[in-house]
Amino acid sequence: MTAPYADVTCTRCGTRYRTVAYVPVICHHCGKRLPTSNDPTTTENTMTFDPTKPVKTRDGRPARIICADARGGWPIIALIEVSEGREEASVHQEDGSYNNADPQSHRDLVNVPEKRTLDIWVDINSFGKLTWVHDSKGAANAHPRRDLIACVHIVHEYTVGEGLP
Repeated sequence: MTAPYADVTCTRCGTRYRTVAYVPVICHHCGKRLPTSNDPTTTENTMTFDPTKPVKTRDGRPARIICADARGGWPIIALIEVSEGREEASVHQEDGSYNNADPQSHRDLVNVPEKRTLDIWVDINSFGKLTWVHDSKGAANAHPRRDLIACVHIVHEYTVGEGLP
């Protein structure tokens, strides 16, 4: 039986590799970790990293990016909180990873999940069913409704991506 092969190209320097699928590749030219099509640690199972948004370390420590365009193979320079009132400088690849050899390092940078607030008014009919959603009480009052038994104000904080598969 022949092993499944995957062709990967380094997005940083353009070097091409052929590898056995499931086996991550480290680019020999620039040190970037390259995902393979069946690598469980690739983007199909993780969120995309955005250095312009708030970050923390994979193990939950507060961090802040002070530079995202340093020259060389490690363009992100971050300050990571190591104790109360004390930060330590750390360098990372463009995807937030800290160490090529460890695809899930506790020092990797990950985006802080974005919190939002839902603030709506909902109409409920005599059958107890939601019939209309409004973004303000004024909009709810301006909309003529039949068979209405309540107009309920709902305020709920949620995390982007919450409840999704």
